[in-house]
Amino acid sequence: MKNDRSHRGDGAQTELDLIRQEKGMLTEYRKGIDVVPIEFKPETRRFIVPASLNRAIRTIILKDNSCHEKRLVFSALYTAYYLAFVCNSDNALRSLVSDIFPRFVEYLNQLDITSNNKGNILKGFETFRVKNDQVKTQSTGLRELITALNKALSYIPFGIEYLSNDEYRYLDQLSKTKLAAKDESEQNTLTEWFGFHSWLRLDEVGVGSELFNRVVSPKLLTNSLQITCATALIELHNAKHSLINLFIVKAVKRNYFPMPPSYPDASLYANGSVDPQYIKDIAQYKKNTLNYKRTFFERLAEILSCTSDERAFSIRVAIDALIYSQCTKNVIAYVRDRIEKNGNINQQTTLQGKIETVFKQQTPQCLLFTIEFILELVDYVGAKAKSVIVPTCKAENYLFSVLMAYQTVAVTDIYRLRRSNFKFLKKQNGKVTHIDCAYFKSRANSVHSTNMINANSQLGNAILAFINDRTAEMSQDCGALVCDTGITKLKTGAFSSASTLFRFLSYSTVRLKIDNEIKRSNSSPVFLDTLNRVLDHGVKKEAFNRQSKSGHDDWLMECQTPCKGRLFGLENIKNSSVHAASDDFDASRLMNYRSHTMETERHHYLNKENEVWLNNCGRITRAVMHDLQCNVFRPSKGDKVLFQSDFTKALRYVEQRKSDVLSRLKIITEKKNGRVDELGFSKADGHIEGELPDSLYLVESPETVMKLRHYLDELHRTHEQLAKCNPDFLFYTALPTAEWIETVFSIRLFNRETVNQGEVMYKKYKEHLPQLFFAQTGGNSVGN
Repeated sequence: MKNDRSHRGDGAQTELDLIRQEKGMLTEYRKGIDVVPIEFKPETRRFIVPASLNRAIRTIILKDNSCHEKRLVFSALYTAYYLAFVCNSDNALRSLVSDIFPRFVEYLNQLDITSNNKGNILKGFETFRVKNDQVKTQSTGLRELITALNKALSYIPFGIEYLSNDEYRYLDQLSKTKLAAKDESEQNTLTEWFGFHSWLRLDEVGVGSELFNRVVSPKLLTNSLQITCATALIELHNAKHSLINLFIVKAVKRNYFPMPPSYPDASLYANGSVDPQYIKDIAQYKKNTLNYKRTFFERLAEILSCTSDERAFSIRVAIDALIYSQCTKNVIAYVRDRIEKNGNINQQTTLQGKIETVFKQQTPQCLLFTIEFILELVDYVGAKAKSVIVPTCKAENYLFSVLMAYQTVAVTDIYRLRRSNFKFLKKQNGKVTHIDCAYFKSRANSVHSTNMINANSQLGNAILAFINDRTAEMSQDCGALVCDTGITKLKTGAFSSASTLFRFLSYSTVRLKIDNEIKRSNSSPVFLDTLNRVLDHGVKKEAFNRQSKSGHDDWLMECQTPCKGRLFGLENIKNSSVHAASDDFDASRLMNYRSHTMETERHHYLNKENEVWLNNCGRITRAVMHDLQCNVFRPSKGDKVLFQSDFTKALRYVEQRKSDVLSRLKIITEKKNGRVDELGFSKADGHIEGELPDSLYLVESPETVMKLRHYLDELHRTHEQLAKCNPDFLFYTALPTAEWIETVFSIRLFNRETVNQGEVMYKKYKEHLPQLFFAQTGGNSVGN
């Protein structure tokens, strides 16, 4: 085996020498070619926008050459493109050209221009985007189009030498199109993003109502997200380092693996990309690519054939990460089996009577381990220097960004974080115990500190592992920690890079670790399971319209599983984390409005939004808020606004806490062992089989009914004293508890007979039950 490996290494080295000679000859050939600058042709009706970060190559064509106004506008667009990609005089134009121009030209091609609307082409596009694409006025792209038009007019070969006076005046008039007023901005959250996909409640294509109910709670959802992403980041880190250790032990060099095929250069062919020989060479390149991937996998399988037991799990994670990224969905089990048995892998295989292609042709945007990434690890091993930064895959960068958003770091600042932004508390032996992050918040123009993280927690381990890799064990401050290589604008869809990543987390070896951590933390898999259903079964508007040629309204009404075209962003995560981790109102400040004056003053504070929230509340909450409204001082204008805001926030918080409990509540009718707390919750040890780990179990019995009724009556009796002595307890604990208790009775979760027995029991023992909230009222006894 050793001699065979050496023979293969020599063959690969010979092939490498031939490739180098070929590249050298090609370089010499190109030196003899005269470099001719690309000519400026404003009369063209077609131009190609090159591929850029996270954007595919686009061909932009004007289909209607008969309309003079369309030709003028298209010429201006071409000029802006020429400035951005040929002259390189304005890099800011590049993203504009890639993002807005294709959509605008699509609109321009289907537009009928008349003497009435030729001066409102851009305004019409703004209206079209708002109505058809459902975007806000500030997101239509009109501002960017006007910018591009002005830059084109300022380019002398176009604005002065090419255009006539009348043509210049026409385009100048278009550039003065007035922008519509900005729509009111809305805060994007994770709960809002998942809530759009209401079909997730269905058992057939979704996750069922029990799990989907947890989406309503920002706390439950973001906690599930944090556990999932932190565990995934740790396991990818461990898998990567297991491969590194294995490559060190087996002294693996890059030349052990085959050389990747070279992509044909169209500029070297007589007729460019339409040259018959170029087309043949492209076909051969695709075939060579599949052969290359097959050979690479087989060579890697040989290296992995003698893996130690202590490293076996992490190696399986690494192999799964590579298989999910490079192989098609249906053949994953087949390829894993062939690698484990160190067998040959076919380019095609028959599964359940159907021929399946094994390898994907191209995976440039894949977030997981790729062949190129594995070779980076081999090069890292060859460097043999502790100061060399460990390579990180796109998934590691993405997951770290998600965790920073969970820590409420502003999105624009995540990609500016450096090693110097983190402080580490250490024991005397050098072990890190806590991690603190302080960064300059650009929008607030101040330094902001996040919550301190326990380094022994799953979140702390994940963050520390990533920082260690990116800084060579804290020995370097190499600039920004996160490499934003197209990870911020992920798309949905079954074949997207996001789908590949989260399918890997759901169905690969990593899922075992994620589930264990979820159970240990008494959380639920709501984030991962609901997201996978969206990615697997969701139908984007574009895909639906291609099949049925329908509009936006038809898509939402007729499509059974409509989904958003973009994956939730880091902004959604940050906003939901803020909602989950902090209370958006100050109970003591709300109480400070009290002053014992006329009841009529309540009308100065109560607005329609307050009324809506109040009508949704239970008896106790309405009584407390009624007292607040009846006992406020005569307000100034500013006090009115402030009270209205605090009032609504308080009610919203109570409602949110109630939803947190109800979404996890399970009623059990029999209790043979274990303990029950003061409200009737089961204190059973361990996890009930078949139920979600974060479920709360309320015992249905007359005793529980008696306890809950007593809690409500005691709170109604003492709420005024609680408001004076302990408003935090009243709003943060007592009222949310009363809300879910009243909901349990109002929606009849308990059997009627059980409730009646409990009522009888409560009347019988009411006088003998202990007073509640004695400590919270300052030790003062409150009369009936």
